[in-house]
Amino acid sequence: MASKFFIYKGGKLKMKQMNFRM
Repeated sequence: MASKFFIYKGGKLKMKQMNFRM
């Protein structure tokens, strides 16, 4: 459960970084 939450948070952060780069 915890790992899933972290993966979800990490994915959101990655998306934000990608959008910021664009």
